[in-house]
Amino acid sequence: MKGLKVFTLLLCAAMLLLSCSKQDKEEDSEQEVTASLVIEALEEKLKKRSKEEYVRIDLLIPEEVEYFSPMKHLDPALMKEGYAIKGKQVTQSALIIIIEAVGFNEASQLEEGLDRVLSDQMGTWSDYIPSEYDYVKNNMIEREGNFIAYITSRHVDMLKEDFEKTVK
Repeated sequence: MKGLKVFTLLLCAAMLLLSCSKQDKEEDSEQEVTASLVIEALEEKLKKRSKEEYVRIDLLIPEEVEYFSPMKHLDPALMKEGYAIKGKQVTQSALIIIIEAVGFNEASQLEEGLDRVLSDQMGTWSDYIPSEYDYVKNNMIEREGNFIAYITSRHVDMLKEDFEKTVK
């Protein structure tokens, strides 16, 4: 009888611990999605998949975007947060931009700016390196709520899937 009470007590303690552990995991998974988290997730995927080197740019830091030509089409005042990853070499067309817009209307305006970024990128790569131009032609601009992804990469499908998983 005494053994049964001890067993019951241990079983209750184990169930309580499991319950607390599950609650902690649920709270962690409900972490607020930010552009920073999204770009970090995509950057990690790129590092695992590619030997190419990339540079990350914070779109809200003037010193970092001073020579970043896509910013001529993007208004930082419309962004809550924004980051870009681009190929380190001038022979890489890779360009990933993740933006969280301030609001719905601002996201629409930023999407239009990203369309112009794509137009510029197509003009640049169409005559420069044909194999890289193929990646530009396969570009993806996707929006989920106030988050917008612009992806030119040889890994566009994988990155698109990761973007969608991260922001939903």
